[in-house]
Order: sequence, then structure tokens, then C-alpha cells
Amino acid sequence: LQTQSEVRAEFAEIIQELGIEKSTNIISDPRGVAIEMDGDICFGSGSTNIKTMLETILDEAANKILTNEEDYRMVIIEGHTDSDKIPKKLQKIYPTNWELSAARASSVVNYLISQGVNSGRLQASGYADRWPAEASWFDVRSGKITDQTIGEYNLSEQQKQKNRRIKIVFTNN
Repeated sequence: LQTQSEVRAEFAEIIQELGIEKSTNIISDPRGVAIEMDGDICFGSGSTNIKTMLETILDEAANKILTNEEDYRMVIIEGHTDSDKIPKKLQKIYPTNWELSAARASSVVNYLISQGVNSGRLQASGYADRWPAEASWFDVRSGKITDQTIGEYNLSEQQKQKNRRIKIVFTNN
């Protein structure tokens, strides 16, 4: 069983091998080790089709970390969006950012299952715009994220880009 620091080291190696240090971040989360990937390397705008770079990252993660048959720890796949409204032409499919973020997380889960990852370990979660990249787990859980703070975290195009992301959390247990 890999320790959390070994999982972190494996991810750091994957990120370095692929040269994606600028668009990927490894963070500590109260639930475990997490890797955050900018949405631009994951999905096209308004799409749930996984981009080639995300496929490559997921393939590496599946091969090096996720297919250990003796590891029963949960792996949470989180979809996050910016606060922009869903374009009118897509609202029939994704009425709000909740549906889009959950669909993206589900796409990643389905892809990992197709790569041999035990589906019983995987969980898809959509957070829409309710967990901006700059907000901590504590901020979100304690109710400090309001419509006003979400607006403040989505003022610039750079902030919005950071908020459109996929996060994979390797839980402690």
C-alpha cells in the first residue's frame, strides 16, 4: 500500500514527465493528497469529452497508483467550474454549472473504470462554482463561501481559468 507521501511523489513524477507543472498542482487536503488540473488541459468549453492530456495523466495514474488490488481507499473525482452562466445553446444538456461539473467528474470516473480501476473506490462529485480554487476545504465546509466571495474569486479571466478544474483526491482511508 502506498503512503500518502508516495502517492504525492508518484504524481510529482507524472507531472514532471509530462511537463505540465504550470497547469497542475499537488495539494494537501484534510481528506488526503489531491492533484488539481486546470480545466483547459482537461475539457473543451462546455464539453465533457476528455482531452488527450487528461487521458495521458489518467492512464499514468491508473498504471502507477490506482490499480493496486489491495488498496481500498476512496478516490474522489471533483469537477469544478467558474461562475459564468452556461451558454444558452448548452442549457438543455447542462442547465447549470452543477450539471456540467458533475458530468465532467463522471466522465473521469468512467474513463478510470475503463482503465481497470475498481469502480467501488471511485466517487464523482460536482461542485459547480461553489469551491473556487483559492478557497480552502475549511472555507467551503464552514459556510464561508458566499455568492459575494464566489464573485470575488471569478473577477479575472485568470481566476476563472483556475476555477475550471478537475481535482482527484486520494483519501487517507
